[in-house]
Amino acid sequence: MEDDPMGLRDRIRELDDETLLRMVGEEASDYRPEAVQMAMEEVSRRSLQISLAKPGGEQARSSAAPEPVSPCPGCGAPRKRGTLWGDNEVVAAFEAGAERRFVDIVACPACGSAEIVVDFKTEMEE
Repeated sequence: MEDDPMGLRDRIRELDDETLLRMVGEEASDYRPEAVQMAMEEVSRRSLQISLAKPGGEQARSSAAPEPVSPCPGCGAPRKRGTLWGDNEVVAAFEAGAERRFVDIVACPACGSAEIVVDFKTEMEE
């Protein structure tokens, strides 16, 4: 199976900044997860800033400077970083909810292994 059989990545690269930011923001649920991931990669490539305010007052984080991901410890293949989403972005709560942090997933497309990573660098608004 091809990585991008319909040229989706090329079409995403042709989007203007505003449309691209909507695609990874308030309209993300309208797209397939792989399309949103490609759009997030394009946002990062362009060094765009994602608004920290989501509709309804919820906070989202900027993905303008994602940290590099180490190779898979199991098979050595390059891994991908993603964000866990449900109705809202997943957060981890510590110390009876006094401290909240964003949660990412780092996955290996070659062997399917994954790990959950807590983002202790990005401060969440209260």
